[in-house]
Amino acid sequence: MIEIAKFGTLFLLAKLVGCACVLVPAAYEAPIRAIQLSMYYKVLTQGPGGFDDAVQISIVDAPAQYASGVGRLLRANDGTGGQEAGLYFAEYVANDAAVRAGLMSLAERNPDQATKEFVRRLLDGTDQAEQGIQPDGPASGWSARYFWR
Repeated sequence: MIEIAKFGTLFLLAKLVGCACVLVPAAYEAPIRAIQLSMYYKVLTQGPGGFDDAVQISIVDAPAQYASGVGRLLRANDGTGGQEAGLYFAEYVANDAAVRAGLMSLAERNPDQATKEFVRRLLDGTDQAEQGIQPDGPASGWSARYFWR
């Protein structure tokens, strides 16, 4: 019960941080969205079940709001948690031009073949998330094929 409350509080804090983007200048939106997405990623990967749908709804309902944060996370150092979070959420905003450029850059510099293959499928449009809630997480299965192998 305590763990659910802890990650529920983290989820609500992430929502509050995201709402702060309305109050700050546009120059600070990408870093704040990146922080919000990092918190969402922590809730998804370390928290109890049940939060995945809430996070997915948040992003699928407003993908344009999260594109700047995903782009910033994709520019993180290779193999870091920030980059993993960016890849996890990239499928939801893969149609954004800045995210596509970040994915291309990532595919060129990242030595991991599984990452390159995932990025190639995203750029080809064969692995993008469907609109709506997926019962087992992201439609591409990035987490299933890469992180949980």
